[in-house]
Amino acid sequence: MFTRKDLSIKAANGMTVEFFTLNKSTAETLLSMVDEKRQRKKSQVVIQKYSRDIEKNMWDDGVCIFIVDEHGRLIDGQHRCEAIAKTNGVIENAILITKAPEKAIHHIDRIFSRSIRNIMQINGASNAAQRAAEIAKLRLNLDGIVSPSDSEIMQLVESRPEYSLVCELFFTAPIRGITIVPFKLATAEMYIRDEEKTGEFVEKVKTGAYCEPGDPALALRNLLLTDQRSASSHIRKACYSKCVKAMDAYLHGIKVAKLYATGKWHD
Repeated sequence: MFTRKDLSIKAANGMTVEFFTLNKSTAETLLSMVDEKRQRKKSQVVIQKYSRDIEKNMWDDGVCIFIVDEHGRLIDGQHRCEAIAKTNGVIENAILITKAPEKAIHHIDRIFSRSIRNIMQINGASNAAQRAAEIAKLRLNLDGIVSPSDSEIMQLVESRPEYSLVCELFFTAPIRGITIVPFKLATAEMYIRDEEKTGEFVEKVKTGAYCEPGDPALALRNLLLTDQRSASSHIRKACYSKCVKAMDAYLHGIKVAKLYATGKWHD
């Protein structure tokens, strides 16, 4: 029976598992193996939290696992390494797994789940495609696919270039209550119908400028600014529906009063 001190296992697939001492030197070595394109953005909040825990001796030895993939990249443990390097702390009997399959990065996430943008970044997607992934996921949700896979999302992003395009053209700067995903999706769908009017409409919604009474863009702006909810799927679906109705009315020169009169605004 082996003890912690002499544990070193080589698995059939080439992976190795061993105990090691995590200190400032080994932490910096592991950090030199981080590929930022294959990791989520570092969080100073998380690093500070881990640093406080280390300084208070709140971490038990032997429960910290660090993973290096088959290409020599650290795929699990960058925030803990940053905290150790910052505090000059020491953790005895940390566990190091090396030569892990590259795809293992998709199954780690012990503390925080990766966002869609994180996943697309790991898959090598461009910045615009990363933003467009949120739109694609909502479209798949609306089409009845509740939990689309990464590949399904990426495939839709690649087949709908307008998703990435509207992110580049209209949503480079965040505007609270306006750049929510349902509005982005509706904008992308409007864009392929009329590029010029889409630009006019989005500018009106974002700024409120040049809006006459009854303008659907103004009505939608007021709705988006007063209703900040976006968490649940049925709210996102209802918001998307309102965006589509306002945009369709704008394309056809229909005033909001007519939508109210026909009951279509509240359908």
